[in-house]
Parts: sequence; C-alpha cells; structure tokens
Amino acid sequence: MKMIIIISLLLNLSVQAITNLTAWSRDGQVWLVWKRTNPEPFAYDIYYSQSPITNLSDASFAASIFPENCFADRLKRTYDPAATWTIPAETSNSYILSNIERLFVFTPHLETNYYFAVVDYCASNVTPMNTIGPIHADFSGNSANLYIAPAPLGKKEKNALTVKALMPSGNLRFWKVIEPALK
Repeated sequence: MKMIIIISLLLNLSVQAITNLTAWSRDGQVWLVWKRTNPEPFAYDIYYSQSPITNLSDASFAASIFPENCFADRLKRTYDPAATWTIPAETSNSYILSNIERLFVFTPHLETNYYFAVVDYCASNVTPMNTIGPIHADFSGNSANLYIAPAPLGKKEKNALTVKALMPSGNLRFWKVIEPALK
C-alpha cells in the first residue's frame, strides 16, 4: 500500500513540469509563453478564468495544443531548423522565443482581467508554477482572429511570415510581418 502511494506521488510530481509561465496583453491578444517540460508531453492544456485558478474545474478550457504547434515546428521545417518565433512583446517592439519556450495566443472576448493555467495534457495539478494572472485584456472591443501563413517571396519578404487580423465584421484590420529569428 505504501509503495502505491509513493509511486502515485512521484507520478503527480513528474506531471507538473511547466515553468516560467509568463503572459501579457498586446494587439488584442493575450500571449502566453512558458518553458517546455522534459520530457515534453503529448500536448498542453490551456485554461482561463476571470478569477484566480486554484482548481481546473473552476476554469474554462481554452485549448489543447501539440508541442509542435507551440514551438514553430512548421517554421523550422520550412525555413531553417534554427528558426524561432518573434512575437509582440509587452513593453518593447518584439520578443524572441528561445528554443525551449512554448507559445499560445489567446483571443479574449471581454475587456477584463484573465487568469491562466497551462498543464500537461489531461493533468489537473494547479500550482504557482503553471498559473498566472491577472492579465488585463485591453483591446477596446476589437476581437481579432490571427491567421499565419507564409508570405509571398520577394526581396523585402524573404523568410517572413505574414499575419493578418480578420475582424468579426469581416474587415482586414492589419498586416504584420514577423521575421523568424535565427539562433
């Protein structure tokens, strides 16, 4: 019996391996960045709430994201294995993700404070290491869907991705070129 309890405790400790969760609101989105787990899980589950998250049953499920979708796998395969994302930063122009950081972009639907939790797939453990908030989503009522696609190759756009925001009205809000950062 004691052996089962010890194994169960060790498994629960090994499930929680997400560290350095940070988040900020910019350009109508909330940008979540964390350091990868080792070994990397099958997927990450993202939860949000308008109050602090102490239990996942009190939070709303946002998404499950596969590791290759949150660390620029397609960018690496298409352009350069050393490439990584450059994203809008909280206070400066841009933030370059390291190779051990993962990314999820949340589209808020209300201008309010949000709290987030990132856990390994199907895990339920909530700790200060995998939760963050409050993050104030300020988008002045403009909720956008971001679409990322390879930009047409040209002298100024070589090795770039183009991001467009399609507003709920159907209007194109802006174009933004993100150049992959090479390490």
